[in-house]
Amino acid sequence: MALIRMPGRAARWLPLGVALLLFLVSYLPSAGPHAGQGDVAKFQLVGPALGTAHPTGYPLYTLISHAAARMAPGWSWPAVTNRLSAVLVALAAAAVAAGARALGARPSVALAAALAFGTAPAVRGAAAVAEVYPLHVLFVAVVLGGLCAYARSGRSAPLAVAALGAGAAFAHHATAICLVPALVAALAGRPLPGRTWGRLATLAGALLLATVPYLYLIERSYTEEAAYLEARAQSVAQLTDVATGGSFRGNLARAGPAELLRERIPQLAGSALAGGWWLLPAGLVGLGCARGGARRALIGFLAASALFLLLYDVTDFEAYLLAPFVALALAATPLVELAAGAIARGTGAAMPALILPGLALLPLLASAPIEPAETARQREIFALAALAEAPHGSALVVFGHERGLTFELLRAQPPGAPGVGLLLVPEAALDAPFLLGPVARHLAEVAPLRLPPHDRALAPGAPLFLVDPGEEARARLSALGFRLEGRPGSLLPRLAIAGAIPPPLAFLAERLEPAGPVDRALARLLDPAFDPLRAALVVGGRERRGGGGTVDRVEVAPDRFLVDVSVAPGGGWMVLQESLRDRWIVLVDGVEAASFQVDYAYPAVELEAGRHVVELERDRRPFSWGRWLDSPWGYLVP
Repeated sequence: MALIRMPGRAARWLPLGVALLLFLVSYLPSAGPHAGQGDVAKFQLVGPALGTAHPTGYPLYTLISHAAARMAPGWSWPAVTNRLSAVLVALAAAAVAAGARALGARPSVALAAALAFGTAPAVRGAAAVAEVYPLHVLFVAVVLGGLCAYARSGRSAPLAVAALGAGAAFAHHATAICLVPALVAALAGRPLPGRTWGRLATLAGALLLATVPYLYLIERSYTEEAAYLEARAQSVAQLTDVATGGSFRGNLARAGPAELLRERIPQLAGSALAGGWWLLPAGLVGLGCARGGARRALIGFLAASALFLLLYDVTDFEAYLLAPFVALALAATPLVELAAGAIARGTGAAMPALILPGLALLPLLASAPIEPAETARQREIFALAALAEAPHGSALVVFGHERGLTFELLRAQPPGAPGVGLLLVPEAALDAPFLLGPVARHLAEVAPLRLPPHDRALAPGAPLFLVDPGEEARARLSALGFRLEGRPGSLLPRLAIAGAIPPPLAFLAERLEPAGPVDRALARLLDPAFDPLRAALVVGGRERRGGGGTVDRVEVAPDRFLVDVSVAPGGGWMVLQESLRDRWIVLVDGVEAASFQVDYAYPAVELEAGRHVVELERDRRPFSWGRWLDSPWGYLVP
């Protein structure tokens, strides 16, 4: 009875407080302290170590994660970042309760909406590991809740909260664009509240929140101490590309109408039902019960999100459904309010407070996709043992991006292994010898091995140790001209070369082909008909042909490459088969020249017919606005 009739401020905040407390108690024990793999390990690393993740860079999440690590100095980085996710999702659930109250729901209904959101299997899974989606979900809950409150009250304060939340969301996750239709729909048809100076201050604050955090990416791109740098902003073009997720644009609009109807829509609906239980059906029906600006805002966000998920080719639907789950939980509120009224009329005013939150807890019967703690612990123990065994001045070679990031995290986390290098090699390299070219040239003492994040040169011939190679990998490496030298009692066989001729460090491409999405580009690189010493794949543009040419001389030093080339009539493109990520200046005949990225990894430069000297020199110059605004660098964006 008290839940329903409690007046004033206490009734307004009680569902929020109860939801926050319940989910903190529920989520925190599931957020384990061990290293993850793949993107989980990446986000356990980039915040505490002040690195950068893949586009869109997530600068705001990185700074928040770093602050959390500084506030808990006795915890491991995985423990801090995993628990940060738990806190962020608990706050998002509390924001859902506040949004439901803003829609006029009674406390029991607001609590039921928060519980339905927070107990969904996909949401519980997101609260257990370090990832960027929990912060995005919190921003979405704040924005939609603020818009619902504004639609009901017409006051300027909730609208300001929504605007500032949207600004912060744009400094974090590219799918914040889906909030724009919600903002437009909520504002349509009514005058803006408040005074002009207040509206301008809110707009300025939102713009600052949306843009200022990206300065972090610029600062990190010019530092020599960062432990892990994936996104870089060494020019305005790079920053724009990173912030807009440019490297993933190839995943948009890949499915045709037939595939959308036959595969994507059923897959999307199935994932929404499995990951959200009540949320999809209750939310869609509830939209018919809502009214006014709140209804328009929720429909705008859900329509934009659905369109994005239909057009964007992703396999992890559950992660991208977390934000729509917020809108569905709020959309279901009017429907649940009607049900609460009917229950109260038939059974008494106290029953909705018992029945509705109880129904919302039913998804707890479904297991959330949380990795067993023992699995994570064993993976961490193995990685730490391998790092401890590798001698100073050597490097570990790890096949597979997912597992390799675990080693990257543990190598950087104190006490770490600062004297051990790490090279992550895609598993596809076992099917494409030229992708192992840098390793082969290093073992043959032709060139040093360049290690991220700052292209540190490992002395030619320095020991390389392969981590946990399976039988298939051993066989493929043997076929490619490598051998593994085992040692008694060792976890790490040493990698050596068995007389194979390494592929050349530089070549003149005769043809450029459009790369397309990464998976299709990789299939083309592995195609036996593709000649990696005559053609190269480039993002965007059209197919181009030149005359090719020859490489006459190559000099290699730790901070410099010098290549003499003879280019045939028709011109060509010199490709350096090194995955350079740090700052380099490209000079053609002593003049700084524009470069671009080919084969998703290597720098290239266009050359006219004739003899040329191409130099790549490491750029040690400090940051300059003039160079940053007018920089030829283009190949360094991952």
